[in-house]
Amino acid sequence: MIKKTVLVFIAAIALLAGCKKNNPSPAVAIIGKWYYSSIRVQTFLGNTPPVTDLVSDTTYTVLNGEFIQFNSDGTGLTYVSTRNTPDMDLTWSVTGNQETETDANIGVPMVYTININGSTMTRHIEYGLLNGYTYIDDDVMHK
Repeated sequence: MIKKTVLVFIAAIALLAGCKKNNPSPAVAIIGKWYYSSIRVQTFLGNTPPVTDLVSDTTYTVLNGEFIQFNSDGTGLTYVSTRNTPDMDLTWSVTGNQETETDANIGVPMVYTININGSTMTRHIEYGLLNGYTYIDDDVMHK
């Protein structure tokens, strides 16, 4: 009787362990080509908190095939229709829900908060420039 109870207990543990969801980490899930669906850019006057004076709030629907490709080796490329050519021009890393991206053209690391749900990714970043403005950028992308 004790052997049967132990066997049932072991079988139950094995069954529960097998039911664990196998969601890939954001670092794995981000790998691949992501097409922009929309880009929302809010511009505020001032670059020191609190930034409250909204100057513009524009949402762009992207129709020209713009994308970012995240390669498994930490490199990537972007395609922006105004450049008309993909460039191998970025490096990236992910820690938790933070994606750090350095574009060779800019040279400054940009840190995005990301959320990946299946084939949809949202990215959020806030940054100030020396021009006296703060920008909030919210991207929606899909694979």
